[in-house]
Amino acid sequence: MILLHTLGVAVIHIGARRVLPSAARAFGTLLYLGVERGRAVPREELEALLYPRYGARAASHGLRQLLYKLRHLGAPVEGRDDIVTVAEHDVSDDVSAVLDAPTIDEQALASIAAGILPQYSPDFSPALADWVDLQRARIAQDLRTTLVARIAATRGDGKWRALEPLARACLALDPLNEEATLALAESLALNGQKAGAVKLLDEYLAEIGAYGRDLRVPAHLLRTRISEHVPDPQYRRLGPGPFVGRDAEMAELWRTLQRARRGQPGVVVVHGEAGIGKTRLAAEFTQAAAVDGATCVLVGSSPHDVRRPMGVFMDLVPKLLDSPGGLGVAPESVALLGRLTRPDADTDPVHKHAEPEALFRMIVDAIADLLQAVSSEAALVIVLEDAHWADPSSLDTVQVLARQ
Repeated sequence: MILLHTLGVAVIHIGARRVLPSAARAFGTLLYLGVERGRAVPREELEALLYPRYGARAASHGLRQLLYKLRHLGAPVEGRDDIVTVAEHDVSDDVSAVLDAPTIDEQALASIAAGILPQYSPDFSPALADWVDLQRARIAQDLRTTLVARIAATRGDGKWRALEPLARACLALDPLNEEATLALAESLALNGQKAGAVKLLDEYLAEIGAYGRDLRVPAHLLRTRISEHVPDPQYRRLGPGPFVGRDAEMAELWRTLQRARRGQPGVVVVHGEAGIGKTRLAAEFTQAAAVDGATCVLVGSSPHDVRRPMGVFMDLVPKLLDSPGGLGVAPESVALLGRLTRPDADTDPVHKHAEPEALFRMIVDAIADLLQAVSSEAALVIVLEDAHWADPSSLDTVQVLARQ
């Protein structure tokens, strides 16, 4: 059995034996036949690759001796007539193992980041060197495609800490990969390394320069969001530690946000005993959502709000009106919202003498209009902290709006 190790190291195993690049032609032969496994390789092809400066007679003799040596080591190399082959089931490699695995562990990611066939250069044969370069490019492309897909899936689950090794491995293959650069910046920012995230984006923007004008827009937007929504780290010994142990909950919240982006709004209730981390979960999620471009609005309830009709919306509506898109609400809705937020102010006489029930329905419709205006600009996340203290009319209205 031949095992090709090409990620992070250049070594080939034949059972318990190792073949290193220092055994130049033996290593090159096993690498070539291992990659081309299952194909009948003409002897002339191998002779041209392995003995480019030899005459035909000397090259043929050298190949016979080399194949004999490899068989003596235990390599399942078959040679007959004018062809040489290695059966497909007699070869395995670490690249296929990574591409076929459901997940990529950190050791494999570290190997990818260390390079493909690092420091291996078959300088005795320019043709073989060119072939090795083509294999490096092919493997890099396959790995890059897989890593970008894993980055998207990991990001979709809200696993910001797991993004960093994936992104770094991808950037080792493609230093200017946009998806990996943005993912790494998000991971750094959301794991307490705001300065590192901003520096990374600045270096990326400088590298692509003015010629990558279209590529600059996402990086500029992300840099702005990180600067505006990620707090600077507190330089003190005490404070919240790393956010861990809530992967499933964060993933559910993040999936709800992604569904909302596709036009399927949702409501998630975060509940549990006091002190188990509900507020921290909400804070981490809204920070990530804001970095992702969502409009996030927080309102809280206190014990006295139980007797404050529509108290949640009295606090929420002004914040929504100040949000991007808030100015797009219809003027008649603005007048109705004024009845809610400024009960003593002069209002439209059409609504002044309306029946309370009819007026309430109109105000709810105006709130829905406002929500539509704000969410048309960007995904909208509303966090109602301590909802158990909210008044019944506010909670009823939340349910009505959720159904709408």
